[in-house]
Amino acid sequence: MDSANILPDTVALTGVGVNPTVTLTPVSLAFGSQQVGTSSAQQKITLLNTGTGSLFINSIVLGGTNPQDYSEFDNCPIGTGGLNPNLSCVLTVTFTPTASGSRVATILVTDNAKNSPQTAYLSGNGTNFTVTLTPGTMTFGNQVVGTQSTAKIATLTNKGTTTLNISSVVLVGANLGDYQQSNTCGKSVPPAGICTINVTFAPTATGTRVATLQVNDNGYQGPQSISISGTAVQPVVVLSPTSLTYTLQQINTSSKTQKITLSNTGSGALTITTIAVGGLNLADFTQTNSCPTSGQLAAGKSCSITVTFTPKAAGTRTAAINISDNAPGAPHSVPLTGIGTAVTVTPASLIFGVITVGRSSQAKTVIVTNLGSSSLTISGINVSGANAGEFPQTNTCGSSLAAGASCTVTLTFIPTAVGARAATLNVNDPDPGGPQTVSLTGTGI
Repeated sequence: MDSANILPDTVALTGVGVNPTVTLTPVSLAFGSQQVGTSSAQQKITLLNTGTGSLFINSIVLGGTNPQDYSEFDNCPIGTGGLNPNLSCVLTVTFTPTASGSRVATILVTDNAKNSPQTAYLSGNGTNFTVTLTPGTMTFGNQVVGTQSTAKIATLTNKGTTTLNISSVVLVGANLGDYQQSNTCGKSVPPAGICTINVTFAPTATGTRVATLQVNDNGYQGPQSISISGTAVQPVVVLSPTSLTYTLQQINTSSKTQKITLSNTGSGALTITTIAVGGLNLADFTQTNSCPTSGQLAAGKSCSITVTFTPKAAGTRTAAINISDNAPGAPHSVPLTGIGTAVTVTPASLIFGVITVGRSSQAKTVIVTNLGSSSLTISGINVSGANAGEFPQTNTCGSSLAAGASCTVTLTFIPTAVGARAATLNVNDPDPGGPQTVSLTGTGI
């Protein structure tokens, strides 16, 4: 065989290169201030294999300046097995400072990733103070908008052996303007010393109002803070009707009563201080009510005010119901109007019955009385209407009627035709109820 014709055999080889890659999240942990000898809350770091190959971890160790101040445990596969792509494990770290001041360390992860070793940075501050601010929360409950609560007291205690330096005592948060504070703390609190902080709630709007009392100092876990909350409520007064009008009322006699309903449609209790009649003719109106003037009208509740008109003189008489309370728009008022009359005419009607045409009935009398305190001018007394001529009248009234005096009007019925006959007697005077009238009826046969 010709060796020149023998060709070499070939085999094609293929493969995929893989490479683990480590990502630490976060790459640093800050523990803040921690009392020496006490342990912080745990913080966590996630170790994620973001590469394409299995991650083999050789070690996870603490290092740096103060590794003894930190402890770490994890669920990572160290020295056995591997961490497949896209899988993660968790490193849990606690800070327990052994001395005061800045305490720093690192976590060093060694593995088969190209970016090995990976480092996470740890920081915290050891303190030798024990400071308490009590109570942990303040709740003020319901407070009417625009009013101030009684003070609640917070106590700041320095339980340490070193003077506590205070940079500020402040209110912060969404509704800090609704709260006020005063304190006895000054710039420092000595060892085993205390100071007090008084907080009041004066809401500017309705709803839940929140803020935080914050003491900024060099103490353990400073700043110290207290969560504050209160509920701002607002009474709302609705009066129905909004005014009262009385029809003609004889002086020194009382009208039918009318009522005003006072409703609290707001979210807070209504405090009513006084309900009284005021105005130009306040003596002409009286009121009684079912409202709690020595207590509070709860939200959603109502009470009534009953008003009577007893005019002391003729003419238009005005006054108002005035209500002093703690609702917006106070004081609240309901105008009162009535008309007094000083002249009475009785009876209000005369019925002459059945009378033969052309004949006269027996006379009937109407009495006109001036109840006022001054003379009443009478400008005329006359009969009007369809059959006015069939009801002749005479009177003793003249052109004026003295205060407290009465006069009479005498009428007869002389029908001129058969059937129902009617007219009206008119007494003309300047009284608000004038002219006074009397209905006249009779039947001719």
